[in-house]
Amino acid sequence: MRNLCVLLSSVMIVFAFFTGCAQWSVKPAAVPLGKSKSSVVETLGSPDRSWRKDGRDYWYYHPLSEDPGEKAILIFENGTLTDKVQPGREAEFNELEMELKKLKPQTKDSFETLSD
Repeated sequence: MRNLCVLLSSVMIVFAFFTGCAQWSVKPAAVPLGKSKSSVVETLGSPDRSWRKDGRDYWYYHPLSEDPGEKAILIFENGTLTDKVQPGREAEFNELEMELKKLKPQTKDSFETLSD
């Protein structure tokens, strides 16, 4: 019985590790404009960080991967995805990352609302 408990515990730990490190099945670049916040969360999960400025919501996705195609800032207006900024748009992306560093946005652990 003890061996079974140890085995099950080990399987659960391994499963939790691999699901926590999983990458998205869809990259942020593939999410079409016009999607709602809840639809984006269903596709990509909660953002790593977020902030609000001038009536727009900015969601920052930064995976552990070094692939720049997986790093993105998604911009929402009135709950709808209106723009995506990725490292390919270097100046704009860098400007938003600098803004992010200055702010104290919500982190994934404290992400609270998903109102569309």
